[in-house]
Amino acid sequence: MTRRIWRIGSLLSGDGSGTEAFASVCEKGFANGEIVLVVSDRAEAGGLERARTRNIPTFVVNDEEVGRSPALFINDFSKHLLSLEKIGELISQSADIIPVSITDVNERAAWIIKRFLAENFLLDILVKHRIDFLLLDGFAWELSAFFIEQVGIRFGEHCLVDVS
Repeated sequence: MTRRIWRIGSLLSGDGSGTEAFASVCEKGFANGEIVLVVSDRAEAGGLERARTRNIPTFVVNDEEVGRSPALFINDFSKHLLSLEKIGELISQSADIIPVSITDVNERAAWIIKRFLAENFLLDILVKHRIDFLLLDGFAWELSAFFIEQVGIRFGEHCLVDVS
């Protein structure tokens, strides 16, 4: 019987040393997995280049770009996400990740909508790549309660691994 190789994704913002170490462990056969995707919130993150030298696909998800390109995110989930009731719920659940410099209620709502669109886009990318486990390697975003909940629903409760 062939053992299933776990598909691992990594979220990083910096040099990706944790991701590279984990990739080495997998390549040596000490872990039954393969890193199949590296995502960063920063296009200049050194970990992206480390992944590319290992022929691992990379992707950049930046919430500023997401906010400028809403047409990319028209799907059933984002339509639901933008209901007034859901916006209020998400803002109250995620008040701790909104930068303290944003005090205006409308600006806070706009910031959280943009972040949730970016996180939903990130979740869609992870689903597309059929990720089993997700490494957090110094990812700069404070992930929202929504994101953590959705990861648990879509990939399983114990699929987040912090290697930072």
